[in-house]
Amino acid sequence: MPIGFKSAIDYKKVEVEIENAGKVWTTYKVIDPRSIGKVGVGTPFIIRDLDTSQPYIFFTAWNDVTGKLRSVYVGEIDEDLQVHHIKLVASPNLFNVNGLNTVSLIWDDYNEEWILASGIYDSATNKIALIFLDKYFNVKYTQTWSFTLASGSNLLIGDAGCSMLTLGNKMALITTGWGAFRSIYYVNDITVRPLPTPIQLNASGTSFFWWAPVYYNGALDVHHTFLSNNGIIMLSELLHNRNTWWIHVYYGADRDFYVRNMLVPFKLVTPIKPLIPIQFADILGNIGHPHYTNYLGRPLLLFARFPTWNLGGKRAYTHEIWATDVDTDIFNPTGKTLIVNDDNDIYKMPDIIPIPTFGAKYATITLFNISGSGTLNVWESNSPYHLWNQTTNRYQNTFTLSGPYFKTTIENVSPWISLGTNVDIGGYQVILYF
Repeated sequence: MPIGFKSAIDYKKVEVEIENAGKVWTTYKVIDPRSIGKVGVGTPFIIRDLDTSQPYIFFTAWNDVTGKLRSVYVGEIDEDLQVHHIKLVASPNLFNVNGLNTVSLIWDDYNEEWILASGIYDSATNKIALIFLDKYFNVKYTQTWSFTLASGSNLLIGDAGCSMLTLGNKMALITTGWGAFRSIYYVNDITVRPLPTPIQLNASGTSFFWWAPVYYNGALDVHHTFLSNNGIIMLSELLHNRNTWWIHVYYGADRDFYVRNMLVPFKLVTPIKPLIPIQFADILGNIGHPHYTNYLGRPLLLFARFPTWNLGGKRAYTHEIWATDVDTDIFNPTGKTLIVNDDNDIYKMPDIIPIPTFGAKYATITLFNISGSGTLNVWESNSPYHLWNQTTNRYQNTFTLSGPYFKTTIENVSPWISLGTNVDIGGYQVILYF
């Protein structure tokens, strides 16, 4: 029997219209956990059968009030968001753990396998569970990935899980890490078995740099990294300062740079103004577990709704899966006021970390808590490769630093910039204006 809006218990189809800045977001309930005898459902992920074009929805579901004992399920999903023929794909018993708490999939055409990656419900772990499925979603074998920082210490993943993104060849990007530890890794060849250990991309020398801006960076957690207009996009849930979970958008580099040279890192940039309106959290309660798809006939953002999370107790993990029609302009960085920043970490900026500017007319650069007199170099180039590898194909702007703070504006800014100082600073921000 179809589940979701129609089942043995008649949970009616729910539509909510949320208005923000003159736009109406029509929002639908997709899976009510009670209709399949569960306490909660979450982490939706849509794929499409390459032979039949039938869309499927993968998700996690659980029946305990702690929300930890999660397994992975799959069902057919129609364009009207009806879900049918649900079956269990993987239980945590495969790895002798309490729960598999996230879902991300990529297709390996060479081996004709789906590669499913899931977080492991253990806040101390640096591991991701890998499950290799045949085209009918039967488990063939398993593996685990361990993630470390450039220093050799373990990456803190928490319950953020990971998101995998293929680039049209054998390479894949993997994003993972909780909060400010959100990092990007790569694997050169996804057809090799066992899969190679991912290599950290956001690293400089023996240390890593904060990949995501700390602006709106409250406990970055479950996320989805994908391509839109050939650019790398990350949607992530985060804990807003009102103790409310909601979803924010982050922009990365053009995919083509990483097909040609996977070893060039970049900084994510984010809009100053939220593009997923906070009204979602005001009206629906906490939202998270974002997933974007265009496999259901129109652009949709799927997410988990957990309105009673703040209450704790038995209803804290009664998650539901919802979807909203989405304007894909939110995935276009141009025309928006953008920010990239770091703070609360004393360091010398290393000259080489590329920041995309997306065609901005000018960039305002501010440094905070400068430790003494020195210089700031602002390097410009048409490619992150030249900044990272310090080639001669870059332009240098040099500024004198003499106080605790500094601010300057670069007009007609190049597509890529990087910043370097010869004195310690406590933080910086770059704001891009169009």
